[in-house]
Amino acid sequence: MWKVELKYILFFLLPAFSLISLLYALTVWTFLMSFTNWSFGVRFSNLKLVGFANYAELASNPRFWVNLRNNIAWLILFVVPTTVLGLILAYLLESSPLRLERILRPIFLYPAALSFAVSGVLWSWIYDPWEGVFNDILFKMGFKEVIPWLDDPKIAIFPIITAAIWQYCGFATIIFLAALRSGVLKDAIEAAKVDGAGSARILIDVILPNLRHALLVVVSLLTIFSLKVFDLVWIMTRGGPGYATEVLAVYMYILAFQQDLLAPSAAVATIIVALTSAVLLPYTYYAIRRWSKRG
Repeated sequence: MWKVELKYILFFLLPAFSLISLLYALTVWTFLMSFTNWSFGVRFSNLKLVGFANYAELASNPRFWVNLRNNIAWLILFVVPTTVLGLILAYLLESSPLRLERILRPIFLYPAALSFAVSGVLWSWIYDPWEGVFNDILFKMGFKEVIPWLDDPKIAIFPIITAAIWQYCGFATIIFLAALRSGVLKDAIEAAKVDGAGSARILIDVILPNLRHALLVVVSLLTIFSLKVFDLVWIMTRGGPGYATEVLAVYMYILAFQQDLLAPSAAVATIIVALTSAVLLPYTYYAIRRWSKRG
C-alpha cells in the first residue's frame, strides 16, 4: 500500500522538483558565464574565460555603484515603512469589530492582487505632472508650481517606493494578522488584559516578542523584493531620469538586452543572487532552529 502512495507522492512532486532543479541549473550557468566573454553571437566553442574581468569592470563603473546605492535606499525606505505599517494595520484589524474587519481586509489586500505592470501604469498616471491626481490636489489647495514627480532626479525614487509600499502593505498585514490570531498569542493577550495591561503595554510586552517569526518572514521577503525590484522601476521611469532610479535588476536587463553584454549582465545577476542569499541566511538559520526544537 505504501508503495502505491509513494508513487502518487513522487508523481505530484516531480513538477516542483523539475522546476527547482531548472532554477538551480540556470543559476549555476549564469554564475559560470559571468567569468567568460559570453555575448550574443558568440558560440559555446568560442567562449573564453576572463576571470574576474567582468566584476572588475562593474566595480570601476560609477553607474553600478549608483544602482547599488539605490537598492540600499529601497532597503531602508521600503522595508521599514512597509513592515511598520503592516504591523499597525494588522493590530487595528485584530482590534476592530468583525463587520468592520470584513470591509477593511479586502481593501488592504486589493493592491497586492494587482500585477506590477498594472500598478506601475496606475501610479505613473497618479504622478503625471499635468493630469495626475497628486498635482491636481495641490493645484486645488493653492499650489501653483508643477511638481515633476518622476522627472526630478532628486525625488523620483520616492514615488516609486511609495507605490511599492502601497502594493505590499496588505501582504505584510495578512502575515502579521495570521500571527496575531495564533492560539498561544491570543491566550497571552487575554491574560495581559486580565492583569490590567493597556493596549500600548500589550503591544510592546506581549505582541512584539511573540511576532519574531512573522517579523523575520516579512522583513526577509520584503528585503528580497527590494533587491530584485524591476517591474515598477522599469514601467514608471525606465531607471531615469539619468540613473536616479535605476537599480541592479534594471541595469542587468539593460546590459543584456540593450547593450548585448551578456557576461557583465550575468555578473550583476550573480551579485543580486549573492545579496539575496545573504538576506536569507538569518531566516534559514532561525527556521532550522525552530524545526530542531520541535523535533
